[in-house]
Amino acid sequence: MRSQQDENRGAILLVDDHPRTLLARADILMRRGFEVELASTIEQADSRWQPGRYVLVLFAVRNDLRRAAESCARMKQQRPRQMVGMLVAQKAELPPMDCPDLVWPEENVDYFLARVDTLADFAATPD
Repeated sequence: MRSQQDENRGAILLVDDHPRTLLARADILMRRGFEVELASTIEQADSRWQPGRYVLVLFAVRNDLRRAAESCARMKQQRPRQMVGMLVAQKAELPPMDCPDLVWPEENVDYFLARVDTLADFAATPD
């Protein structure tokens, strides 16, 4: 999915196990200038992910945070500079991992976009 409105800022792999929020978040990100690839399961995300393909991988899974954290760890092991975030409704007990914790309180779009912008900007800096 691509935005026609803004300059392309890179691709984000968005993983969300709830169809409505998957599409809503994708729309927000596309309007912000990102190319967005969608995955509705962790397995889909694992099969689509390739080192260097995405500026950011966002997990918004409610059903299996542990498996999402394991997927995050595999990605970071293969590409340490890969930015990976976890979107959670409130501070969640996540297994120890090397992933930033994105909190989206009450679906606050401005907060979400500020965090995404920060992570994407960091990912765009040279090694």
